[in-house]
Amino acid sequence: MSMHRQIRKAVGMTTVFLIANMPAFAVGGGRLASTQVMVALSGEVSGPMAYAVSIIAIVAGGCVWAFNHHEMTASLKGIVAVLFAVGFVVGATGTLSLFPGLAGALI
Repeated sequence: MSMHRQIRKAVGMTTVFLIANMPAFAVGGGRLASTQVMVALSGEVSGPMAYAVSIIAIVAGGCVWAFNHHEMTASLKGIVAVLFAVGFVVGATGTLSLFPGLAGALI
């Protein structure tokens, strides 16, 4: 089967799928089906529990890196860096609110 025929088949199948599901796309009434889930998740990510978990992640990542960064493999250094970065990202709102005149954006 040639590449042109595969592309044509994929486009045809996508078109049929979209046309068949048009009524389902129109049901939303202006809001996505996942809006309530996203609002709840936003509250969880910016709440006090998330701030506490982010502080723990920042401190744990910093301690692991400070005491063991010479003996860690590259993959473990990457995991610790991701832990450290996620702690900063999740706790950015609470961390910035500690400084007078600054406020973080709510997710």
